[in-house]
Amino acid sequence: MTINPLMLLQQLAGLAAPSAKPASSAASGDLGFSSALSKAQVGGAGTADLASLQPVAFDPDVPQTLDAAQMQRLSLAADKAQAAGMNTALLLIDGQALVMDVASRTITARVDPAAQIVEGIDGLVPVPPATLKDFSGQADPQTLALQSTKQLLERLGHRAPAVTSTTAV
Repeated sequence: MTINPLMLLQQLAGLAAPSAKPASSAASGDLGFSSALSKAQVGGAGTADLASLQPVAFDPDVPQTLDAAQMQRLSLAADKAQAAGMNTALLLIDGQALVMDVASRTITARVDPAAQIVEGIDGLVPVPPATLKDFSGQADPQTLALQSTKQLLERLGHRAPAVTSTTAV
């Protein structure tokens, strides 16, 4: 028995006909991927809508001293660390330095903010102060990072040089 390839393709063509397209996710009110990607890349207003809302846990050997609002801010910082591809992050929140395993979202250690060297971390995530509700652009993220870095340097005993304006004569 021989099979004619052209006849087979003709018979199969009817099975491969595209069906009706599903309703657009934008029409149903869902946030489309391209919209979410744009929001995440730009940051600013609306970025909090992209929060995972996954909680952060503490290792049993690390005392938990944070309130619910601080834990929520830690969750947003964990999202930022995960989005940056970090494995282990140093989170600075309200004068505390915490080491977090990003994959498990677990605080594994506390670090003395005056420590001169912190090893085994992929990056630093300054957590915005409580006066800011989230990462939704209520303050410029670069300004927050600079302020947090300045505060960290001051805690470490280094003073940031004064910024002076010089003009060429």
